[in-house]
Amino acid sequence: MSENHKKQLEQQLWNIANTLRGKMNADEFRDYILGFIFYKYLSERMHLYADKLLQEDGLRYEQIKEDTLQGREYLEAVRQEAIEQLGYFLKPSELFHTVANRGDFILEDLGRIQAFSRTNRILNEVKSYGNIVCFRNLKKAADDAIALFSNPEAKEIILIQPYEVYVRKFNEALAKLRQIAPSVSSVDELPSEEEELEFVKAFRELMRLRNILSGFSDFRFDDLGMEEQEFEDYKSKYLDIYDKVKTAPEREKVSILNDVDFELELIHRDEINVAYILKLLGKMHEAEAEEKEKHRKMIIDMLGGEAQLRSKKELIEKFIRENLLYVQDVEDIPDAFAAFWREEKIQAIQQLCEEEQLNPELLTQVIEGYLFSGREPLGEEIASALKTKLKLLGRRDIISRIREKIMALVATFDDGMGEV
Repeated sequence: MSENHKKQLEQQLWNIANTLRGKMNADEFRDYILGFIFYKYLSERMHLYADKLLQEDGLRYEQIKEDTLQGREYLEAVRQEAIEQLGYFLKPSELFHTVANRGDFILEDLGRIQAFSRTNRILNEVKSYGNIVCFRNLKKAADDAIALFSNPEAKEIILIQPYEVYVRKFNEALAKLRQIAPSVSSVDELPSEEEELEFVKAFRELMRLRNILSGFSDFRFDDLGMEEQEFEDYKSKYLDIYDKVKTAPEREKVSILNDVDFELELIHRDEINVAYILKLLGKMHEAEAEEKEKHRKMIIDMLGGEAQLRSKKELIEKFIRENLLYVQDVEDIPDAFAAFWREEKIQAIQQLCEEEQLNPELLTQVIEGYLFSGREPLGEEIASALKTKLKLLGRRDIISRIREKIMALVATFDDGMGEV
């Protein structure tokens, strides 16, 4: 096409746009048109993804009959996969070309579409969790958009508040904590379980806010009302109370702290566990014959009582039973333990591949991705590691089962094991 033809086409399109706009304000018209464009993009992306999911079933997305039992089963299966992979879901009847053909599109919905598109807007070159920038008052439209395209209950998850709001909330929670325990040492002086319970609740809220703040690219401890070391010291006292509750003799089990969720997933204790295990194994190795059994029982009891180490208990028992006896020098224990751990992990991966018909190399990539990002493997990632393609119906159950096995494997061999 020549330059002259391009200019003529541009002018013609501009004239058409002006005719369509009529008396509508240019900025308002732009928002409607951008909404149409974004809706069309969402629809085409949804359509392509659903067709890919249904390929093994010999179906195309628009062939699903939404008013039949089987059609509803297919739609629910597509919805679950799409929400996980794309973050939204549209039925075949809601796709752009279907709505356009019916001619019943409600212009009010464009405000929601535009708001949904704005949640992907970024400022400058960096976007991290919570850094969604909106230049207009679109909160209600954004809430409606999230309910329309995703999960009606998800707006508090998707729309993270500004960094400054969480800094303020953290410092307010810190003030409440200091009313209960003004200093780290004062935690030991709390007079009763009622005060300990209040401390646990207050510090648990502080940990939740600290974890949210860590997702912001501009997070610094200097913005908070306490130093990082003081936070860690309070955390140590929090764990002391947890250990006291979990290790109390049966006759002392009646406690108001028993039913408290300490939410240990908020705490990362990775490097301590393996070092402590190796230290105990070293002591057992050097102990006199009559003392070895006592050390072994202490290690096993410790593994059983610590939530993060339970999945490792059976393997460490196996190392003690089959390998520790043949280690000549206590300084060789770390290397012997690391070699044992790697071999057991390889065997566990091979077993998982045989059970679920997975490609070992692709499964290893999924595991490495999970370890690197901390994000649970997506259904598409797991499906790509399978040797055979899955039909859509029943796919969710198979992928969920495999995901649970992958996460259990990682919890056993990697969580809390440092560089082993």
